[in-house]
Amino acid sequence: VKLVDLDLRRGHTGIALQRLAKSKMDLKSRSGDGDSETELAYRNLKAMIRRTATENHQRHRKRSDMAALGIAESYYQTYLSSFLVNADPRNESPEIQMLLAEVKRDLGKSKEAGALYRRVLEGKDARYAKEAGALWTASLAEAMKKTASHKATEPSSIERAYIEATDHLIHSLPETQQAREAALRAAQLLAAYPASRSEAITRSRKLIDTHPATSQAVTAAKLWLQLITDDPNLGNFESAAATISQNAPLMRGDSKSGGKLKVWIQDLTTKARLGQIAREEKGEDFGRAAQGYEQLARDSADREIAEKALANAVGAYLKDGDSDAVARVIQGWMKRYPRSAKAVDSVRSVATFQLIKGDFVASAKSFEFLGVEAQDPDALETAGRIADALGDSRQAMAHWVKYLETFGKASGRFRVALRLARLQDAKRLDSEASSAYRICAQGESPFEAE
Repeated sequence: VKLVDLDLRRGHTGIALQRLAKSKMDLKSRSGDGDSETELAYRNLKAMIRRTATENHQRHRKRSDMAALGIAESYYQTYLSSFLVNADPRNESPEIQMLLAEVKRDLGKSKEAGALYRRVLEGKDARYAKEAGALWTASLAEAMKKTASHKATEPSSIERAYIEATDHLIHSLPETQQAREAALRAAQLLAAYPASRSEAITRSRKLIDTHPATSQAVTAAKLWLQLITDDPNLGNFESAAATISQNAPLMRGDSKSGGKLKVWIQDLTTKARLGQIAREEKGEDFGRAAQGYEQLARDSADREIAEKALANAVGAYLKDGDSDAVARVIQGWMKRYPRSAKAVDSVRSVATFQLIKGDFVASAKSFEFLGVEAQDPDALETAGRIADALGDSRQAMAHWVKYLETFGKASGRFRVALRLARLQDAKRLDSEASSAYRICAQGESPFEAE
């Protein structure tokens, strides 16, 4: 012991360790052997070894002295293997293992550091287990960065080791934030590879089930939905979205953090439905596509999205030739958003489309709707003209009477009055024709001359 002490005082740390290795001393069985002189020498030697390790460790921390770091590694290892392996009355092993693991990480020996952290974690020492678990996974993460491959289709062996480490952490410290973070990182790692994405979903769902009211569960829910959105073969999006939305603790946790998950689900739901509708339109199943647009409009609280969906529903029903459905959607649209400029534009497009297509009855109804609901005098006049062309004099006269009653100051009132008067005259409705001619006579010279 005195010779080792002399070596250390001279700074001959390597020689001191060699002297210990060559000595006949059985250090593992010396503690508490009853010989007071030997016991004192043993304690002194033990203290010297630990002090040399910690002093050199501190020297590296302060000065980034790599030589000191190597000495610290050797002396921590000697302290563990020679003094604590059989007897550890003060339970120093977890502390020394943590210090040695730190040294090994600084030396770039991530795998060896990870093994030490694992031993501490599995020992469940209350002082160090949490930190060890976090540092174990961190050391493996460092090792993963060195071997990362962007072309791989499945996790590498070191990544699988990382996932195994997270499982140990979860098992050892199930109710800690470190365990939840580890579980989430494992799922995210698996999600990066096509061959393991279904496993990522399984882990995400487990995290949601076991810790629903946590931020990690919210992120796991997003990961689950994103994976299904990117690859429908991994699951049904609507079913997954419903499962998540119905998880009350999860949604309460999301609400407390700003409700981003809820908004994200709504956005993804909209995109998923639009994707399905696009496939239906591509397959020329316009009726089903229109129903999808209607449902999207009903579910959306955003007016811009809802009105766009309604306009698309109208267009799809037109392509499907369902005029009754077109009228129903438009009526519901105007009821939900009275005086909506977009609805009016849509109806005008519908009316024109029907007229060009030759669906005159439906076109007349659309123009009538514009005239009454949107207060468009020209549309109501057109509705009457179409009815007149179809030989429906009664309906034509009704439209024009309505025009004169509703739009008494419209610039086209004299023209409409003339058309109405001629039609009534032809039908021998002399009294009604006389009233219409009086209105006509109040206009400029051509109408007054009539």
